[in-house]
Amino acid sequence: MIIDEQIFGYIAGALTMINNVPQAIKVLRTRNTRPISLTSYSLCIVCIILWLIYGFGLGDMVIIVTNLVILPFIMIILFKKIYNLKKGID
Repeated sequence: MIIDEQIFGYIAGALTMINNVPQAIKVLRTRNTRPISLTSYSLCIVCIILWLIYGFGLGDMVIIVTNLVILPFIMIILFKKIYNLKKGID
């Protein structure tokens, strides 16, 4: 049986998404972003955007799909963090 290498990309993307979903849900429920690093999530967004550029350049759907799915969850966390900082809540 031959295993398509792309399955590993989809598994990695799914695990990365699963890793970030609980944090996004917790931020939405509690509105607490104090323990979250603005720098870390900002860099995460930059990395995802760079992965998307790379994926589109290669035409690699694994890279494109996994990063497009992960991006909204990271953005929720980052935007809430920035909102809290501007409101003086954080």
